[in-house]
Amino acid sequence: MVPAAEAADLGLFDRVVSHTSLAAETKTLAQRWAGMVPLAVRKAKQALYKSEHSTLEDMLDLEIADQEILFATPRHANS
Repeated sequence: MVPAAEAADLGLFDRVVSHTSLAAETKTLAQRWAGMVPLAVRKAKQALYKSEHSTLEDMLDLEIADQEILFATPRHANS
């Protein structure tokens, strides 16, 4: 097991929060994600899961393909 501060230094996650603020921080993060474009979140999650069994080249190709799809959506055209 890696202590929280060391894990943060290694880049395993963005930040450490206290146990007392965990619920509030979790709710804030969930609300932020809920406000994001569902297709973009779905593509990001799919890429994350696929990255475990893929090469960097495959992941870069997937990123290009996903960006082409996302840039072509009506929501992107209105931003």
